[in-house]
Amino acid sequence: MRKKIMAAAAVAAVGISAYLGFGQKAEPTLTELQLANAEALTDIELDPVEVFCNTGGHGRCWKLILLIEEPPAVFRECDFSGSQMDFC
Repeated sequence: MRKKIMAAAAVAAVGISAYLGFGQKAEPTLTELQLANAEALTDIELDPVEVFCNTGGHGRCWKLILLIEEPPAVFRECDFSGSQMDFC
């Protein structure tokens, strides 16, 4: 009877150690080829953006400058900034 208990305990110990040892998931590793593919996918070449600015001293890409010399006189001038966010 004692041999059966010892054998059952040994089988249980082997089963538990096998479950704990093989049941854990290994950390995923990437190969050099996979890393190169991921890098190539993130390196997207975009077409150059063409900026359209108005010409002639006013419009898009021109910054408004206020010149106040006397209290009733306000002179408006525009200065080219090159930024499409500016408008004069």
